[in-house]
Amino acid sequence: MNVRFFTVLLVMGLIPAVAALDVDVNVESVIQGSLAWINISTKPPQKISITWENIGSVGCEVRARADFYNTSKLVYTGWSRAKPLWPGSHADMDIYSNLPEGNYTVYVRIYFCNEIFKFGPYYFEGKPKKSKAGNFEIVDVHTFDDYIDIYIRSNQDVKNLIVIPSKYPVGWIMESARIDFMNSGQIKKARIPYRPSIWKESSVEFTLITEDGNFIQKKTVLLKKEKSRSDAFAPFIIILMLIILLIIYLSYKIKLNIWRAGRD
Repeated sequence: MNVRFFTVLLVMGLIPAVAALDVDVNVESVIQGSLAWINISTKPPQKISITWENIGSVGCEVRARADFYNTSKLVYTGWSRAKPLWPGSHADMDIYSNLPEGNYTVYVRIYFCNEIFKFGPYYFEGKPKKSKAGNFEIVDVHTFDDYIDIYIRSNQDVKNLIVIPSKYPVGWIMESARIDFMNSGQIKKARIPYRPSIWKESSVEFTLITEDGNFIQKKTVLLKKEKSRSDAFAPFIIILMLIILLIIYLSYKIKLNIWRAGRD
């Protein structure tokens, strides 16, 4: 038999067998990240800058947490903003604090795809800085399910005003906010995303400090959750329904009386 003809027959015979194979290709999902950069600025306000890279195959949210210890005592927990992070990309995150002079130990945790990656300890010395009392005023606060809007008036021109939740309930997640520039007399809004473990009305101390540390002021506010629009309009809706039912009932009674009068 011709060798070429035999080869053609062999290949043609293998084609149906190969086609019959059920090829199942699975791409494994991997959650993995890398701490590409971390830097701690020690002058008030302290700033921890973090760059986190997604080297896995799953995209999800990432945020950073820093626990500050003085000797063995936890003195403050700071949180970064949460950011979406796709595979192959990186996220830059900042954590702010306003700690007095002293020696501190910091442990950093990265919350990524419901996994926690731990780093540290890092050591730094809090350096003092003479700051002027800032002339800031919190004129209004609106608290919602997952964020707080703080309206601030500045009676001086300032750049890079940082709003730090310096004292807040244990177990809550509270982020910081930044206002890039404020003119004297201007009112601007700072939005603080937060997640309470269990909601309750709580007093929170906010530190208003410029990023260069030149101006600082602390304000304590009581967080009271805003009523949702449905809750606010509920009494009016109930009254309106009662009015409609009353109109229907009176209309029925009038028609019934007319019908009875016609029979008589």
